Amino acid sequence: MKKSLILTFLLIAGLSVFGQTIGDFGNITATGTWTSLTTWALWDGSGFNTPATVLPDSNSSVFIQASTSVTFDDTIASCKNLTIDGSFLTSKTIATILTVHGNVLIEATGSYKT
Repeated sequence: MKKSLILTFLLIAGLSVFGQTIGDFGNITATGTWTSLTTWALWDGSGFNTPATVLPDSNSSVFIQASTSVTFDDTIASCKNLTIDGSFLTSKTIATILTVHGNVLIEATGSYKT
């Protein structure tokens, strides 16, 4: 009984760490850049349907969706959590720093390239 309670708690805790919550950022274009508002939409409870009016910041969880790519083209930026299910690329023309204050998860279909 005790083991099943612990396992249940861990599964629920894991879902809250990596699942979307209202206000999280997700890319909505096949390819886009981190600094472009048109790359992003906010999670509204059923999908990334609300156009972004600001860029992700240290309070934002960011989801790079499958079959898409985002190029990080900012010199310095931050986010709370980063989940990569598509491609996350860094700029080859400028020095970049992305600080992730929480978790980084690269899914099986995700990739990070410099």
